[in-house]
Amino acid sequence: MALISESLARVRWPGQNPIGQTIQFGNMDGDLHLLTIVGIVGDTRENGLEAPPRPTVYVNLLQRPRSSLSVVMHADADAGQVVTSIEQDPAGPEWVQPKHAKLGDAFAIVRIPRFGARFARPLYEGTTRDVLMRGIGHYADTGLPGAVGNFAMAGHRTTYGQPFNQIDKLVEGDVVLVETKDTFFVYRVTGHEIVPPTQVSVLLPVPEDPEAKPTVAVLTMTSCHPEFSARERYVVHAELDATYPRDKGVPADILKVGE
Repeated sequence: MALISESLARVRWPGQNPIGQTIQFGNMDGDLHLLTIVGIVGDTRENGLEAPPRPTVYVNLLQRPRSSLSVVMHADADAGQVVTSIEQDPAGPEWVQPKHAKLGDAFAIVRIPRFGARFARPLYEGTTRDVLMRGIGHYADTGLPGAVGNFAMAGHRTTYGQPFNQIDKLVEGDVVLVETKDTFFVYRVTGHEIVPPTQVSVLLPVPEDPEAKPTVAVLTMTSCHPEFSARERYVVHAELDATYPRDKGVPADILKVGE
């Protein structure tokens, strides 16, 4: 079994799902082995931030013992700095109103108590690869926070800060708090489903129902599933429960995590 980097997946299987495919892997002695791909992981830049990522195959150390190891670390400093900047200067250029957001703009902060009291991530406009490398992205063709219809966002589960790493821990009633320049939007989880990546109907104004007209404000969150794989999507649905002016704050009990 093996994991491969995103850059290798793009090069060898462009536009395809490499999970379940096989790849030849050679060791220092020149032996070749046929390995089954079981997951995809984010790229690393071991040759410097300016160098392009190198397509890479990862195998279990117990399968292929090596005399040397490399340690890869990810710092979530960028997301933390953006959140801090927004909180300290709400009128500053870092934060725009949702309706004025352009690709890559931060227009909200997402807080999910179930993920921990300190969990706070910026929400950027768009779901391009570059945007999702920075944090959580808003599907540009879906609704805005608080609006009737489907406000949808995506985040990585195991790479690039892994903002949605614990998405499968969310349960009915959990709060997803979306903070914009002037409003707190409180969404509560109503359920989840696991779908193939092609099932984009979860992003419709009324999820899964192309004929229906929206009458309530809902939230959809998507991430890869299972961990270390892009084979499926884990989708969480939530519904708007309350709104509060940002300058008034939210009641403390909103942020409490249920059993």
